[in-house]
Amino acid sequence: MKVLVLGDSILWGQGLAEEQKTSTLVCRELGRSLGEPVTIHRFAHSGADVWDDGQRGVIAAMNPDPPPFERPFAVSDEIVRSTRGPARSPAARDASGEVPLEAPYLLHQILDAAEEIPGGDVDLVLVDAGINDTEVYNLVLPFKATESVVLRGGSILSRVRFALDRLGKAFPRAKVVVTGYYPVVSEQTDLDELLPFARRVGKAALEEGLERGRRLLGLGEPEAGLESMSDFQFLDPFGKLRRSLAERCLRWTEAVHGSLRRATSDWDAGRGVGLFVDPAFGPEHAAFAPETLIWRFDQGNPLDPRAAARARWCDERNVRGFDRLIIECASMGHPNPEGAARYADRIVRAIKQADWAFERTPVLEETLLRRPQFGAEGVTATKGSAPVLIGRSAAIALGNAFRERSSDEPESSGLESTAVARRSVTQAEIEAAVERIKEADHGNGVITAPEDALASLLQSFLAEHADLNRDDLLSRNALSEAGSGGLEATFDTHDVKGWVFDYLPSWLAGRLHKRPFLRPSETVKTIPEGARIALLGDWGTGLYGAPACAKSIAAVRPAYDVVMHLGDVYYAGTKDEVQRRFLDLWPTVAGAQNRALNSNHEMYSGGEGYFDLTLKDGRFQQSSSCFAMQTSRLLLLGLDTAYQDHDLSDDQVAWIRRRVDGAGGRKVVLFSHHQPFSQYESGGEKLVAKLGDLLAQRRIFAWYWAHEHRCVFFDRHEDWQMWGRCIGHSGYPAFRDRFKTKPVKTNSDGSFWQRVSQTRWPAADVLDGVNVYVAGEAERYSPNGYVTLVLEGDTIHELVHAADGTVLKTSTIA
Repeated sequence: MKVLVLGDSILWGQGLAEEQKTSTLVCRELGRSLGEPVTIHRFAHSGADVWDDGQRGVIAAMNPDPPPFERPFAVSDEIVRSTRGPARSPAARDASGEVPLEAPYLLHQILDAAEEIPGGDVDLVLVDAGINDTEVYNLVLPFKATESVVLRGGSILSRVRFALDRLGKAFPRAKVVVTGYYPVVSEQTDLDELLPFARRVGKAALEEGLERGRRLLGLGEPEAGLESMSDFQFLDPFGKLRRSLAERCLRWTEAVHGSLRRATSDWDAGRGVGLFVDPAFGPEHAAFAPETLIWRFDQGNPLDPRAAARARWCDERNVRGFDRLIIECASMGHPNPEGAARYADRIVRAIKQADWAFERTPVLEETLLRRPQFGAEGVTATKGSAPVLIGRSAAIALGNAFRERSSDEPESSGLESTAVARRSVTQAEIEAAVERIKEADHGNGVITAPEDALASLLQSFLAEHADLNRDDLLSRNALSEAGSGGLEATFDTHDVKGWVFDYLPSWLAGRLHKRPFLRPSETVKTIPEGARIALLGDWGTGLYGAPACAKSIAAVRPAYDVVMHLGDVYYAGTKDEVQRRFLDLWPTVAGAQNRALNSNHEMYSGGEGYFDLTLKDGRFQQSSSCFAMQTSRLLLLGLDTAYQDHDLSDDQVAWIRRRVDGAGGRKVVLFSHHQPFSQYESGGEKLVAKLGDLLAQRRIFAWYWAHEHRCVFFDRHEDWQMWGRCIGHSGYPAFRDRFKTKPVKTNSDGSFWQRVSQTRWPAADVLDGVNVYVAGEAERYSPNGYVTLVLEGDTIHELVHAADGTVLKTSTIA
């Protein structure tokens, strides 16, 4: 399916990361519904007009009586082609889309898209138009004539109708969604946040020689405020100004929506191929309102994560004055991630209500032997490829097998004369491990993985041999559907007895030695300044949300620069498990650097799968279980906290200190499997002791880990000034915690954030909700997902995603 995105900054996604943009969210949901990939061709960009209106920059922004547009409107394709300049590549469009420029106009975009997509082969077009033509500053500056602003907004009808006509001719089989706007200011807007921005506009106007800017300088300042607004004879300047702006924005929105609706209806002409979609922002969603869906500012300065990049763009081109202001502050009035998600939700609902059927082209499907098949809801698998789950039933069969063998040969435990005994594993230890499997079992066909080496090894052994005997066990119903793509082993003692005493001794003997530790390299890999990193933790189940996470990460554009796993492949990280549950499902991201950390579950098998397969896989480019990456402002260190369980060897500590000493002014960010602290578990004492001086000296800026099967975002550590993040929720379905307090925030997918503060460590936000990938048991398990880091200078922008890519939380640490 091909989706074309045209128009201005709303559909470009001003200030938003790629995965947050409305068009990305719409395409992801359509892909889920159709069960197929969706390709985005995005020509929309910030600042785009439908066509040139002859008004630019500060003069247009400061005009108190903006004129209406001429009617009717028409311009030939020849004139459009003669003025548009060379068509730009997708990469060039992505690089410049954040900068508000009038051109390429919408009419330019249509011609460029028709050349890039041969034969008009587009299924769906998302398009918006009008707010830049009518000038966004007309909505937020106080001295504008409301009637003139509203008249100009309503007069875009002929321009939009003309553009839709050209769009329909270029893409004759496409369905078209025209999106609306919203009142930027309402009576719930906090003018204490808006007025500093207006004062910046006034200052810039004065620098350009426009005296009209002077009346903006005193806005919000008690003594100068009344004088500067004396033209309005305000007795209550803030209250009346707020009401004046709110009325203007509301009337403008109604006028523009009237034109957009009529233009869409005229073009559609009853064919059922065009829709107008109103995002339906309420007064509470306006700029600086209590539940705003629009980017916030601080004293007139933008807070969106792309603001710094826009400022650099101006620095590189020596842009100054009013032009710099409109570029730096381009996110003013634009949807934040929650606002973009609302747009996407309204668009998808409208498409579903219209019951649009998109023509499909038959595709030859590749048959993947013994690998899960990805569907719209994450993963489905044939019985011939589904992972085998080992829980209570299989553990009971194993325990019975040992007891029966011991009864048959009372003079021997059945293992003392084998290699198992020579490796210091006794029958008593094995029986204790069986009990730990039984204790950890949830009793409902969901994977369980006790934090115990021998128990995990026994699970791996039984799963591997069940897989080798899959056909026979299936024929006897000894493997049953687990409801989430796996098969639960329910075989009996007879099945297990043969495997245990014919194969278990030698199978265990080969996995009770550690692979040699590989010394970390002294080389520090350089990554891009604006690198985007996808983090997965406790992902290696091959089930539940794990495949959906991989699919979402692989689909993101622009692609990630680094994809990293923070450890855990279940049950014991054997070669078979690492291949099937990790390497075979790892997201394919062209050009990305892939990294994987060692973990306790990988070390339960002596690290055979991790050291022999993962580190030797060409995609991972790792010479060691530790690694170092850097930008000019950040140093990223991957640690091995599993070779010595929940600890660091002295050699590794020395390596860390060398890297930190050589970091210069870079902030240091750590990645590990194990946690330095927790609101739920102990175990970080050794890590804190080994790195205590670096923490006390505040040399560690942030630390990301997994292990706990949760997503937990901690407050900044008061003494260390370090940010802690647990990202262990990518593939393991953890039992939900019991919370006594109400959620602090509900997400768009129905999940929510709970506040936890029950230890001496920093308080934290914990992701809670249902796990939609655990069939029939969703309510019992917490959600799966992953985290994106976007590096910008010495700042990190963080995004928490559901497994399908939906953004659940955004934060910035600096």
